[in-house]
Amino acid sequence: MLNRQRRVKPMIKQAVAEGQRVKRARFYIDPETCTGDHGCIRLSGCPSLTIRDNPDPLRSDPVSYVDNSCVGCGVCGTNAHSAVLCPRSRAST
Repeated sequence: MLNRQRRVKPMIKQAVAEGQRVKRARFYIDPETCTGDHGCIRLSGCPSLTIRDNPDPLRSDPVSYVDNSCVGCGVCGTNAHSAVLCPRSRAST
């Protein structure tokens, strides 16, 4: 995180100022693999993590969701009980 604040963030800011397209790292949660224990929410305390209704009509438990305020720090993925499944990293535009 400190590396991101000191080195990566200024480089991204400069690239945006020069008019270049920049991809930022964000996390998402796959509703198919979400176990429903919400360990990512309970342990990390990240304000970007919330719950929403499950898109699968056969499952009634809510799934975790990462909203657009995610900065890609990765705390939720390292603290979650099922970190190999959720949250996952992806690059977004």
